[in-house]
Amino acid sequence: MDNSFVLWGLLLVVGLMARSGMLIALYGAALVHLALDFPLHNNDSRAHFWPLTNWKFISPVSYWDPKYYGHIVGPSRSRPRSGSKCLSVAQIQRARNARIHYCFGVARSRASRHLWHYV
Repeated sequence: MDNSFVLWGLLLVVGLMARSGMLIALYGAALVHLALDFPLHNNDSRAHFWPLTNWKFISPVSYWDPKYYGHIVGPSRSRPRSGSKCLSVAQIQRARNARIHYCFGVARSRASRHLWHYV
């Protein structure tokens, strides 16, 4: 149920009808997550089209299980390098308040140091 294209799609329609940017972003992000997540589950797949069907796509690839190439896919998913930096830059450029600029910079700097400490 939590990974249902049908339910998240309906919620996106509700957000669009309400003309709520926050809901559109939230439900749209959920659908993007599902689209990227769909081909990466082998023995832990979900019913992505529930409640229409309980059918599950059993992928030949897993994001975590080394028996299904998880040792290749997993590390590539866990290193958000340039994408997170681009997102931070875009958020900073949109911010109008100097305090927000400072907070984004501090948060990005701390997150980067924390992330690279474990890589």
